[in-house]
Amino acid sequence: MTKKKVGIIGAGRLGKSVEAIIRKAGGETRSWDKFAEGTAKTAKEVTEWADIVLFCVPSWNMRDAITEVCTFIPKKTAIATFSKGIEAGTGKDCHSVLCDYFDSKRVAFIAGPMLAKELAEGRQGHVVVSSRSKKTAGGISGIFADSHIKAETGDDPRGAALAGVLKNIYTIGMGIIDGLGLGVNAQGKYFADAFGEMRGLMPLLGEKEKTLFGPAGLADFAATAWSSSSVNKQAGEGLARGDWNVQSEGIATLPEFLKLVGKKYKKFPLLAKVVSVVIDKKPASVVFV
Repeated sequence: MTKKKVGIIGAGRLGKSVEAIIRKAGGETRSWDKFAEGTAKTAKEVTEWADIVLFCVPSWNMRDAITEVCTFIPKKTAIATFSKGIEAGTGKDCHSVLCDYFDSKRVAFIAGPMLAKELAEGRQGHVVVSSRSKKTAGGISGIFADSHIKAETGDDPRGAALAGVLKNIYTIGMGIIDGLGLGVNAQGKYFADAFGEMRGLMPLLGEKEKTLFGPAGLADFAATAWSSSSVNKQAGEGLARGDWNVQSEGIATLPEFLKLVGKKYKKFPLLAKVVSVVIDKKPASVVFV
């Protein structure tokens, strides 16, 4: 099977790891990042060449990245992102932001346990490529053939995107517990209860609870919550120390997520605890102990 040509927008940890994986598996790639050296000089030479364009940028830069390159992306090109966040002002997940610019049948969301550090070390990753089009999902999943990323396809891209938002937010709490030195038993209880809350939140967001039971939900949450290299977990550990300057996807997206669920967040005790620390700046040792 002929390998697709893959254009990568964003040359951070994830973008570099994904590009290396695709190349190692025999695929062709080009990347562009306006802030990084060693990438293509212009976005146009990447996007006009590619069969598939992957956006590997933080959620808060998603729309800016799209507007930089969308006019150079041919109508036949498939598009996907890994970014898990809620856009400030619109309340849209990153898949929905892409759909503001491209036909939804061309767009996919890639989710699952893909810690950048482990991918860079040549360890396995597992993803679900979700799209409203089976053809798009299948075509994009094919870029991981012969690599150490195991891919499957799904049909709930917004659900996968929101599952990623939830796992980022709840992983902050996991980091707080770890940072406070409360132990593995406390982490295990938190993890189980947090997943229960995630199940309750999905219907409030208008999405399928079953999406949580695959790579986009439970698998990604487990990997992120237990990994020392997880940025969201590290952020929680920082909050446990009283460092209010930490940054992560979960912290950045929490205020926008609360706008989606309103005061109903108070019905979810662990979510309310994370809000108390991140938004209200209450000491983690008071809230979580």
